[in-house]
This record gives sequence, structure tokens and C-alpha cells, in this order.
Amino acid sequence: MGLSHSPSIATNNLFLLLDAANPRATNSGGDFLFSNVSLLLLGETTTDSSSNAVTMTATGSAGPSSTQYKYGTKSLYFAGNGNYLSTPNNAIFQLGSGDWTIECWVYITSATLNGIICKRNAGTYDAYCIGTDASNNLWITITNTAGTWTLGGVNLASGVTPNTWHHVAVVRNGNTIKGYLNGIYGGVSASFSGSVYDSGKSVYIGNSDGGANGQNFNGYIDDFRLTKYARYTSNFTPPTSQMPSYSMTSWADLSGNNNNATLSGGCFVNANAMYFNGAGSATITGLNTTLYTLEIVFRNYQALVSSPETDNSPYYSLVGFVSGGSNIRTVGLGSWTSAFAGETISWWTNYPNSYGSYITDNVPYGFHHLLINYNNGTSTYDIWLDGLKRTVGNASGSPLMTNLTAFTVGYSAWSSYYFKGEIALVRCYNAALTDAQVAQNFSSVRGRFGL
Repeated sequence: MGLSHSPSIATNNLFLLLDAANPRATNSGGDFLFSNVSLLLLGETTTDSSSNAVTMTATGSAGPSSTQYKYGTKSLYFAGNGNYLSTPNNAIFQLGSGDWTIECWVYITSATLNGIICKRNAGTYDAYCIGTDASNNLWITITNTAGTWTLGGVNLASGVTPNTWHHVAVVRNGNTIKGYLNGIYGGVSASFSGSVYDSGKSVYIGNSDGGANGQNFNGYIDDFRLTKYARYTSNFTPPTSQMPSYSMTSWADLSGNNNNATLSGGCFVNANAMYFNGAGSATITGLNTTLYTLEIVFRNYQALVSSPETDNSPYYSLVGFVSGGSNIRTVGLGSWTSAFAGETISWWTNYPNSYGSYITDNVPYGFHHLLINYNNGTSTYDIWLDGLKRTVGNASGSPLMTNLTAFTVGYSAWSSYYFKGEIALVRCYNAALTDAQVAQNFSSVRGRFGL
């Protein structure tokens, strides 16, 4: 089957395998954030490859060159003063008060003041500018107030040396702006609140002073992308191929049964795991089987929101599954004490008629391996967390779900519970695993996730 990152796992009765690290997992690497991309310049032409199809106008000799490129066959070459791309004001370039990411590959030929992007007229205090300087720093200038810079030339990362390709990224996440060089956090966290002041000026690529000489880029820019989303919030692996110019819509089943998941809302592959932003899900329909064993590798690292449940405990679902459209069950995380310090694992059945079973082990933020196995001999559920076994009572006296018709990752229909975090791996079996097989599956992921 070519099961990625599974050198030795139980494969008999495996009817679903979702593994975000497998290159076959997500329809040839499409970008699920593609609808959030304001501008995408791949270097082959000056044409915007985002869904906005923005028209870029070249000034001077700015344009594609095959002399240097990171991916594809060309990059955008800028020969210093008088050479840049521009486009008129558009709401898609107004950053507002939300999160965003501006990133690209740069190959600088001269260590000087190299402007990558700006949205202002020459010499004005307006919107934002990003570039590198003569000391090889990645910097940002940005304002939330007319007539002044809120952050003026703040160095976010260092080491953008000439004559080699570097990936640079500037990210706003909440009220913080950070820079990343080749995927590594630059060590500077700049505070920035409110909305970016924007008086409607044009956007310039390859210049940071509204087209004026003195802040023009010298070298090559490849795969420039502006996304209205904080793509990177910690160290990451820079893109290893040309940035995708289409949406990611599916998560492929690698079990060989073609139970592929349809993606919706906010979820995308992030460092070999599928990131769920609290509004996205991956749904498999058309199933006709019985679920005995469920296995998940997840990482939860966001604060929970209040639950609408009667006990008011924070809760959100790792997976939910349905039989016939009305019998809904879920597995998720919840806080069972008023002094919240993490999560506990819960297994809920027959909502709203039964609250099901749960284990009270605290689950700190980070990657965890969870396996729930129906024990035929004792009619109980064995819950394995990070290789340790707990046995809990079974309120329904049956497998996790008989006549399973639909399965959803990152969401449950119970009061619309969503997950916020990362789910890297899901395995489902229509027969119970032995303790030895459970241990075998756990061993297959321990090194990969540091468990």
C-alpha cells in the first residue's frame, strides 16, 4: 500500500488511513489557504497566480529571468533603481487588523537597502514596507496611525546574505509581528495592535518607497505570496517546491479503500500534520462498516473556548462519527475541573442520551497518541494514551459505532464542536486490535512525534 511513516503497523481490517506527511495525502499539494491568498507571483511571468488575477505593471527591466530561480524555470529579476512591479490600490492588499503572512524567496546580488514590497507613495507614512538592508537584516516598517511609523525599520531577522537563496517570511499573529529566515524565528517579537493605516496607495514589488530610487531591490525574487492568515507561528520547513496555485480540497485515504476525506473550512498541511483552525473539518461519507478501533495522533496547543454543554466545561472534538444520520458519537478533549490546566480525553456516545466515558489523565499541550479499542471479551473500551492502557466501562455494550456511515476529523455534530490544533494521523479498523498490535502501532509513531 505504500503506507508512509508506518514501517510496521497492523494492516488487517484497516479501512481508513489518513497521514498528512505522505506526499499523496493532499491532492498533489494544493493550498487550502488559497482563498486567503491576495497575491502570488511565481516568477515565470509577472502574472498574479492567485484567484484575484491582479495585473502587475513592470517598470524598467523588471520581469522574469532564467539566470537564477528557486523553483520552476524563472524568477523575477530586479536591477536596482527604476525597476519594479506595481499595481493600483485594491482592498485585497489592505491588511487591516487581522493576521497575515508576507513571504518569498530572495537572491540578493548587492547588500544594500533592498525593498521587497511596500504600499505607499514615496516619502509618506502609509501602510507597510518590507525589505532587507546593507547589514543583511530583514526589516519591516508599518503604521496604524497617519503621519508617523508605529514600527520604523524594525529588524526582525538577520543573515539574509547575498548570492544565495533565502526564504523570508513576516507574519502578524494577533498583536505580534515576527520574522522568519529560512523557517527559523529571527528572535524579535514586535508589538503591533489595531488596524494597519492605509490611505489607498499602490502596491510595489521590488521597491519599498513608492517607486522612488534608493530602496529598489537588487537581485531575484521567487514565489512571492501575501496571505491573509498567519501561516507560521513557530519554526517551520520552508516550501520545498513551487508554491501551489490552486486550492487543496481532499485528504487521501492511504489504506487502499478510497475513503478519501473532503476538506472544508480552515485546515491545511502544516509541517507534516493537518492543522485545524477551529472552523474546519475533513469528512468521509459513504461508509458502511463497523468501527472497533480508532487511532489518532494529535497536537492541541490553543486555549479552549467555553462549551455549550450543561456542565460548561471547555470541549472540542478530535473526530465525530455518524450512523444513519442520527446516532452521533465523538472523541475529544475537555476540561473536567474548574482549574483548567490541560485537557482530559473523553469518549461520548449516543448524544444527547448518554455522556459516555472518559479518562481523567491530564493531556498537556504537545503531540499525543490516542487509541480507543473495543474489547470483545470484556465489553469495555480500552483507551491507550501515549502507550499506556486504561480500561473504562462501555455504556452501550457495542463497538465504537455499528453501521458507520460518516466519519469527520476535526469536528462533531454535537453542538458544532470543532478542533483547534493539529491532527497528523488517523487509523480506523473494523476489528479489534490485540494489545500487541496496539503496541506495534504506537512504536511506529514514537520516534516521528517524540512520544
